[in-house]
Parts: sequence; structure tokens; C-alpha cells
Amino acid sequence: MAENELQKLIKGIFSHIKDKYGYTDEQALIYLQGYQDCAEENQKSLEKRDKMLRDTVAELAEAKRLLKSATNVLNMFIPCDEDYNCSECIKQRQNCDYDDSFRWRYADEALALIGEDGEQNDD
Repeated sequence: MAENELQKLIKGIFSHIKDKYGYTDEQALIYLQGYQDCAEENQKSLEKRDKMLRDTVAELAEAKRLLKSATNVLNMFIPCDEDYNCSECIKQRQNCDYDDSFRWRYADEALALIGEDGEQNDD
């Protein structure tokens, strides 16, 4: 908006406030200052909320990255052995060959949560 148009708009609002409420110039200026203060406060609030939202999205992206990495590590690097607690394994000692690897039973859910396709096979 050009500065002349903005000045015309402000002048029109100022005139409207004076006419509508019967305010003096000083009262109309105070009224407009209240609106300006409110608008500035709202702008600061929006900026703060936007920053919080950006930070939250960044943290969520990092959490998703870490969850994906953890899921990969759990499924690739934990060997099955007799002493291992199989309650977290998808196989849970059913047809378990100890040459197999541990497969985290929540991996599919975790990967689905982060938007990855991670269907596990029950080898």
C-alpha cells in the first residue's frame, strides 16, 4: 500500500472515530493508540507462537530421525541368544533360530508413526 493511501486510510479512520463517538482530536488519538498497542502486542504474540511452532516442528523432525535410527539399530545389531529377553522381539521365541536377529515388535508402529514403510517379515 502506498504511503499516500495509508495516510488517507488513517485520516478516514480518525475522522470516523471522531464522528461516531464524538471524540476530540486528543481522544481519537488515544483511541487509535490503544488499537496500535493492541496490534503490536498481537504481532509479538504471533511471532512468539510462530517461533514455538518452528521449534516444535524441528524437534519433531529430530525425534523422528532418532526413532528411525533406533529402530534400525534394534533390528540390525541385537543378536538372539538364550539369555536375551525375547518379550520385545516380534518372534518371541517362536520358530526362533539363534542365528536370527532380534526384531523389535514395535518397529512397524514406530516407522508408521514417522511415515516410513517398515513391514517386518516373520522369517
